[in-house]
Amino acid sequence: MSNYKDLSFSTYQLFIDEKYAELSDFNINQAWNEDFEDKYQTIHNVRCDIYKEKYFTLYDNFGSPIPRPDLIYDMPTKTKLVNPRKNTQAELKNQLFCLYDTSKKILYMNNAKKKKFVEEYLNKKLSQEIIIKNVYKNIEDFTKTLKTLDKIEFIAHRNLFSNISKSFRNIKDLFGMDEPESFSLQAKYNISAGEQIKRVIENFRNEQTQIPNSCLTCIGKDDEGFEQIFNENTFSKTINFVIQPNNENLLNKDDVFNQLIGKLENNV
Repeated sequence: MSNYKDLSFSTYQLFIDEKYAELSDFNINQAWNEDFEDKYQTIHNVRCDIYKEKYFTLYDNFGSPIPRPDLIYDMPTKTKLVNPRKNTQAELKNQLFCLYDTSKKILYMNNAKKKKFVEEYLNKKLSQEIIIKNVYKNIEDFTKTLKTLDKIEFIAHRNLFSNISKSFRNIKDLFGMDEPESFSLQAKYNISAGEQIKRVIENFRNEQTQIPNSCLTCIGKDDEGFEQIFNENTFSKTINFVIQPNNENLLNKDDVFNQLIGKLENNV
């Protein structure tokens, strides 16, 4: 598969005016698609779209006229020739792919160095403060930044009660109809996240590991008042796949986004 390219997407949080971005924030029209030169003389070819009425995508094909060597190497003749490209021309051979899942509130990006560009571009289109933050890979990192706890939600499917989890043992027959197909527990709070709260979250998370097909979600706020979400099932992932480039050795944006969405929806 030497003619294939490797792509790796990392996960981030996307805030618009201190709140998680929603689908309604992205009123996509032709103005979202723009060709322009930035202050660093980089040329950008940006295209935004909505896939499946759920995923916001931003694609940037970019490049710069500098540096421009005076000479280029010609492989057939094995000699150096005068560079035919003008100082005012740029090859757009770099590609940025961003996909935001508006339901799970997760941003996937293949180039961490372009976070600032995405923030500035969305700020330009929305005229609102845009912040992209790293997500938490484990419960320890999450609880360290947590100032207040707002909600804990736990979702599990059949076999919830057949394990050794003590937290749910007494509610198996709550409705007198034996074990349900699925179970959801949601608790809302507005309390400071002290050491005791952090230990409770950690203990709950330890019980989750004993329950197949379960999902623990914790929501709180950090010192700056930004909402933070911990969902280990989602945030611990980096999405990797290979894809075939076109005859220019560039990737087709629709192929990339469709393959990424397929990975997300099949939990690969």
